[in-house]
Amino acid sequence: MEYNESVPNRDWEFDKKKYEELYPKYVEKYEERMKRLDKLESFVHDNSFNGVEAGHHIMYKCVVKVESGQKETLLMTPDGHIGYEFLVEFDQENPEYGIYYGCRGHIKEGDPEEEIEKILGFYEKIKNELFLVLNNTFLDIDFSNNRFQETNNANNRTYWPFWIALGEDEDIIEIAARATELIRNVYKKYINGGNPSSKEAKKKPPKRTRTRYTEYDYNEVIKKIRKNGREEGEKRVESFETFIQKLEEDKIIVKDERYENCWRFTKLPNVEVHCLITEFCKRVGLMKKNGKKDKKVPWEYFNPIFLSMFDEDFEHIRKEKPPVKSSNWDKAKRWFERCYG
Repeated sequence: MEYNESVPNRDWEFDKKKYEELYPKYVEKYEERMKRLDKLESFVHDNSFNGVEAGHHIMYKCVVKVESGQKETLLMTPDGHIGYEFLVEFDQENPEYGIYYGCRGHIKEGDPEEEIEKILGFYEKIKNELFLVLNNTFLDIDFSNNRFQETNNANNRTYWPFWIALGEDEDIIEIAARATELIRNVYKKYINGGNPSSKEAKKKPPKRTRTRYTEYDYNEVIKKIRKNGREEGEKRVESFETFIQKLEEDKIIVKDERYENCWRFTKLPNVEVHCLITEFCKRVGLMKKNGKKDKKVPWEYFNPIFLSMFDEDFEHIRKEKPPVKSSNWDKAKRWFERCYG
């Protein structure tokens, strides 16, 4: 708990009580994620550094070799001054860091200042190859773009040349453990010399988070409609916007204020919405080719900006196709005749 810069009327007993209540729940989710590493033969659960037991760190260290049945986790430099270990770690005292992984150098001999310079120099030498191997393995992650973080301390004769935060939505085995093993592989390859690749990892284009019900999604739908039919595109965009306006006027849809740009159907069951959308697409020429003769509704124009009356996406409405002779088709036609004349 932070005791400095407190408000004058701070209730210390309440704060302490809430901290003791909330802290275990907060760290438990990370501790459970870390325990998944127990199943991996290539990692050892060892909460120590340089023979000292860590008071609040959970560490799983990657095996670098097996000798006489013993799993070794330190990769020593030829001069015996530095031992590198590759690990996944969680700091229970500073849980806001989350789970992180990377490489830590243990200074066994020599002047710490000089040995840290060696650790950093070796990292600079192999950095491009680390990025290259990781980017080639993980297709959706760009490790060369700020994933590697510099350390902010050197203590107890240890030093991290870099560390990588594990995302909250990233799997600890598929991402953290696998990446740590790949980092170990690169270090092992060059620990006794050699020339790492000078080729820079290809920068990956920024990955846009997929969304629905935003201004961006609405504009993307309009772009698709405009391209559909080329010369007739603008007319179809106008028809689409008029269709939304007519539905609003008839109180069939309302603008959903919870979202940035979304309309929700208010009184039509999914099967009637299916018929209404299909009839609209037929009337304005938005039906897409599906094989030689059949045509289908471009549901991708509606899914990003409309919700059903039950807060469902349009995938549910797409599946609610009624029989050919259903009266719901006639209802849809009558609505258009009434609203459009």
